[in-house]
Amino acid sequence: MPEHLENERRANRQSLPPKLVPTGSVDRVLLVGGKSLTLFQSIGVLVFAVLSLGIGVPMLRIGGVWFDLWGFAMSLWGLVMLFNGCKGIIRAILRK
Repeated sequence: MPEHLENERRANRQSLPPKLVPTGSVDRVLLVGGKSLTLFQSIGVLVFAVLSLGIGVPMLRIGGVWFDLWGFAMSLWGLVMLFNGCKGIIRAILRK
């Protein structure tokens, strides 16, 4: 590649929006948390956390072994995603 095109490419790279985490790694983002999430993706993780907590906590109040098991699992997953979402937002803000 000619050098003047390479310099233009480097100059334009600054103005490009941040790359999103590939869609094939959604399970990694929701379960483990990504290290390079954008602010938009971190807010999305927080939305999923609220949804899973909104489903899991009422299931614990129904009673029964299976409801308790699924309620605990959904609540635990929601808490993990809540933590990962907050961590991602803090990282995105500090990166700017």
